[in-house]
Order: sequence, then structure tokens, then C-alpha cells
Amino acid sequence: MADRVTERPAPFPAGDLHAALPAGHEGHAAIDRLHDELVGEAPSRAAVREGVAHLRGIPELTARIETWFEVPLTQRFVSIIDSIGL
Repeated sequence: MADRVTERPAPFPAGDLHAALPAGHEGHAAIDRLHDELVGEAPSRAAVREGVAHLRGIPELTARIETWFEVPLTQRFVSIIDSIGL
């Protein structure tokens, strides 16, 4: 049985991220994948890091995703999933 993560990151700004992209942009699916991973019962550290890296690579989202990712609550969450090896 996988460890269950009870800590959560800072609220993920999915709405703001979606609003920053034009309709039909491939980034919308990436936002949804990362959001789904973050709210899952056992988030994968690799999936979270890959999702953040992917969104950082989209110019319209870079500043927003970096701001969210650097919040101490989000960093604590990432540290926890790193330490339990999910």
C-alpha cells in the first residue's frame, strides 16, 4: 500500500494558468494533468516535477508557475513526497 500524503501544496492556480493561455493550447492538458496529480491520494514526485518543468517551459505560464512552486507550503509538499519516495 502506498503512503498517503495528507499535506498539500499552496492552492494550485489552475484557473489563472488556463486564463493565460489561448483556447486550444496544449498547455491546458498539462495544467489539468498536474492538478490531478497534486490532488491525488499518492502524488508522484516525478510527475509533479515533470509537470512543473513542462509548464515552466510555456512562456505565458513561466512566472505564474514559478511563483506557485516557490511558495513555502508548496516546497514543503514537494519535500514530503520526495522524502517518502512517492
